[in-house]
Amino acid sequence: MATLKELTQIALDYNNRFEEQWGAKCGLTVVDAIPGDEPKFIFEYRATDEHKNIFHGVHGGMIGFIFDTAMGVAGDAASDKDTSTTEMTISYVRAMMGDHYYVTVEINKIGRTLLSCTSYISDENGLKYATCQARYVLLERGYK
Repeated sequence: MATLKELTQIALDYNNRFEEQWGAKCGLTVVDAIPGDEPKFIFEYRATDEHKNIFHGVHGGMIGFIFDTAMGVAGDAASDKDTSTTEMTISYVRAMMGDHYYVTVEINKIGRTLLSCTSYISDENGLKYATCQARYVLLERGYK
């Protein structure tokens, strides 16, 4: 099992690799990684006007994109493999009308071919706005 420092560095390296492609576009940055049997990752999310719908809340599709990106980064870091989404279920708890949130990803199981995780978006007070459960297929690094 990776140490906290190693796990955090893996997540940061992965996030930096894709920052221009995904991270910067969706306003996500890795802020913490907690090792263990069920590793946990915390991301900071900054919503922009481009992320919001006509009612000034974060668009539901953007919320899905945020979850998929954060869970994919966390899954890649925790499994040391590339991941590809196979299924994702989102529950929208309340409208995200603000600009600053945290995305917490908990890796529930890393199997031989699949990884399962749960995630939630909350504000600085811990109030949850959306939850997500997902599974990813595990691929060897550089799979084409």
